[in-house]
Amino acid sequence: MTIEWTVLLSVLSVSAAIFFGLKASRRADKADDQKEATDMTTVSVKLDFIRTDVSDIKSGLHGMQDEAKDTRERLVAVEASTKQAHKRIDDLMPARRSPKRNVEAE
Repeated sequence: MTIEWTVLLSVLSVSAAIFFGLKASRRADKADDQKEATDMTTVSVKLDFIRTDVSDIKSGLHGMQDEAKDTRERLVAVEASTKQAHKRIDDLMPARRSPKRNVEAE
């Protein structure tokens, strides 16, 4: 049984083509996996930065809310004090006016 050289060469060529094609495919898959891992790592790092920034913003917002609350409390206290001062002034004003009225009436 003799095998023709052309058939043998064709079978070897097809085998080599399949082998190198699979090898190239594995290499491409490996490169794609590495690129995907790199991209996912980049996204993960960026998300961590975003998480940190959001946390900073939240803490700053809480600080501003506390300051606003303190300011409101102080404003209420000032308004109450002003109201009391106006009452005291109103109580003093008739006393000052009454001697003038008495002077005018005389």
